[in-house]
Amino acid sequence: MGVKKMKIENIQDLYRHDFGSFIQCAFGILHPHVPFQDNWHIHLMAHYLKQVSDGKIKRLISNMPPRMLKSECASIAW
Repeated sequence: MGVKKMKIENIQDLYRHDFGSFIQCAFGILHPHVPFQDNWHIHLMAHYLKQVSDGKIKRLISNMPPRMLKSECASIAW
């Protein structure tokens, strides 16, 4: 029982500290039957949104084509 709890705590820590991993988890919950296609632009969005959260960036504009997970990253997961 202690091992399972430790694994859950590690996963929760990962999601708490790595926004890219949290985005992947959130996508799986929002779209359970659609495979997540990991790509560099998702990690870049996660990086910049984390900097906004930390106060290092005051304004951020995200210009990307449709269907690139902009809204799900910035509006739902963030």
